[in-house]
Amino acid sequence: MKGKYSFHCRYLVLMTLALTVLVAAPPAAAGEFQVVARGGDRSPDDSGDLSSFGNAVIQRRGEAVFAASVTENGFVQSSDLFRAGPQPGQLSLLAKQGAPAPDANGNFGSFNGEIPYVNNAGAIAFGVFFENTLAGFVDLTAILTRRAGGPLQIAVRSNQLTPGGDRFGVPVSPFAFNDAGQVGFTSLTRFDEVLGIWRVDTPSGAVVRIVGQGDPTPAGDGILFGGASGPGINVMNEAGEVAWYDIIDDGDDFLGTILRGTRFDRLVEIAREGDATPTGNGIYEAFSAQFFPQIEINDRGDVAFSARLVSTQGGLADDFAIFRGNGSRTVEIARKGETAPDGNGRFLDPGLAGHLILNSRREVLFASSITGATNGSSSGLFLGGVGGRRVVMRLNAPAPGGGTFAALPSIYALNNAGQVVFRAVVDVGQFSSIAGLFLYEAGTLSAIVREGDVIPGLGTVTGLVTTTGLQGESRAERSLLNDLGQVTFRVGTNGGPGIVVWTPDSLGFVDGFEWGGISAGSNGRRGVQA
Repeated sequence: MKGKYSFHCRYLVLMTLALTVLVAAPPAAAGEFQVVARGGDRSPDDSGDLSSFGNAVIQRRGEAVFAASVTENGFVQSSDLFRAGPQPGQLSLLAKQGAPAPDANGNFGSFNGEIPYVNNAGAIAFGVFFENTLAGFVDLTAILTRRAGGPLQIAVRSNQLTPGGDRFGVPVSPFAFNDAGQVGFTSLTRFDEVLGIWRVDTPSGAVVRIVGQGDPTPAGDGILFGGASGPGINVMNEAGEVAWYDIIDDGDDFLGTILRGTRFDRLVEIAREGDATPTGNGIYEAFSAQFFPQIEINDRGDVAFSARLVSTQGGLADDFAIFRGNGSRTVEIARKGETAPDGNGRFLDPGLAGHLILNSRREVLFASSITGATNGSSSGLFLGGVGGRRVVMRLNAPAPGGGTFAALPSIYALNNAGQVVFRAVVDVGQFSSIAGLFLYEAGTLSAIVREGDVIPGLGTVTGLVTTTGLQGESRAERSLLNDLGQVTFRVGTNGGPGIVVWTPDSLGFVDGFEWGGISAGSNGRRGVQA
């Protein structure tokens, strides 16, 4: 057998920053801060006080879910999962370290560092490592869910029987959770050691195999590796449809492919290495972004992906691009060598510098380095939609509130209303920089909060942290931003740490850029028609 399989990797190289010039501050984003949890709050089970927080995620009702350490008399007692808000005093304990598993097989390990999923129905899902299990390493991991007001339930556990009669290995690792209560996860089978992608439907517990090692391609011209584990490789939408990167063995070579489907016998191929691009300018050589292939799926079955190309008209000048396809039609979103939307420079590697985010309006949020730009503006965030492309932010451009953006954000989110929120470092002069959260909406960039601002009831902001920004954490159920424009973040202040929810005064749109229509939503807000 000849050929080889490889991920194509590239690090983003930021160019030297120009001297910072302070600028007049644009208006801050209009909205209200709500402190939903703070250091020193008593845990609902009275086991201690909240002392430090993990990264929070938010759903449509404005409830934030997060991990936090609990201390008593200066000693850490546990690391637990909590739900807070949308009003002060609404703090509930979801899962506790050391508590017995729902099936009485073991005890919960620490939730330190865990970022859970929360859907718009108020249900949560998370992965866990148990301690003191009956079978030791064999039944060590599980995925748990909890419906609003209900008990914790094990959705799937290592050593559980698979639909094919084998058993799930360690770990069972969740990568998605939707409003229907479906959890996407990956696992090796215990005995056959077959890699696969699965979906478990809760609360029924029905498990569906999406793909497994050795499954045929949709065209029947090869066999699949069975998916892969890693950030941004597997994603799932509200219909329970999974999109993922896989490898085809066609008997002569190993070829990368991007697929989507709801089960192993209902798969659709989106793109394959060796195929021509939709414009005819080039051939897909590899689907890659940084360390892992990066894909996203929206609720209409569109899949966004980036690709390295060969045999292009411009050679190395146009050999990388972002695409959006559904299996029957693929369009190009942005390509290396194209002029940036503001005319300042050309795209160097669109989509390679960070993760892609695709919403239901078919807008793709992506990062790119820029060549040939003036004023040291060598990278930025951009939004590509049906109506074209727009600049969200540029390196060295004026930041709302003063100063200039000092680095390309690695943490950013896009919702189905077309809003973008990102965390960025701002150079404020005299060799000093601060962090801030910024909102892009309807062509306008504004500041939500910056270090040095005062949050009522908490204090002066000394540090801002949001979700990790890892690839694959951009779906609504694991995001710092919901579809009403609310943003959650953990913050350090001179009054202690806390979890904050920011709610905007209004939600705006720009007609013509997005796909679909606009209609009135709840509470006077505006929403997107299905």
